[in-house]
Amino acid sequence: MSEVLGKGACGEIRLGFRVPDSHRVAIKIICKRTTITTFNAGNSSSNVLNEVRILQSVNHPCIINLEDVIDTPNFLFIVLELAEGRELFDKIIEKTKLNEAEAKLHFFQIASAIKYLHFKKICHRDLKPENVLLCWSEESLPIVKITVMGMSKLVDKTRLKTFCGTAQYIAPEVVQGAGLP
Repeated sequence: MSEVLGKGACGEIRLGFRVPDSHRVAIKIICKRTTITTFNAGNSSSNVLNEVRILQSVNHPCIINLEDVIDTPNFLFIVLELAEGRELFDKIIEKTKLNEAEAKLHFFQIASAIKYLHFKKICHRDLKPENVLLCWSEESLPIVKITVMGMSKLVDKTRLKTFCGTAQYIAPEVVQGAGLP
């Protein structure tokens, strides 16, 4: 493992290399002692284990790929495809606006991934520019990767009633409907 690529609510993400061929990956490292999660009790409702379960069930070019999961007594290592670019959020901040061609390409890929998730009966529930990573072989042809699936939910015959997501991105009518100020 190498440099820190980012930090999340449950741990940090580091650049990793597979020993035989130096294949680059992103490794999400979750410390079991400090993360409020019951790993050994089989509590699949935790965000971390939910993310692993969801990622194991999907395969789409615009959704981050789960490569491996390594469970040790003290840590859970989630080995993910490395997105060589940056967050869509950073690109939006840098440019202040995207031209129509760029926006159309990003939107098409995001919509394609969401359509796939919905076909698989999965609702992301925290889709925002910070959870969309950009990958590219050249910057003019970016490929987006939806990531951070911890709040995702498999929707069978139940209704989604849990109030969740990121406050800055929740529509005012949703907040009002939940009875929050």
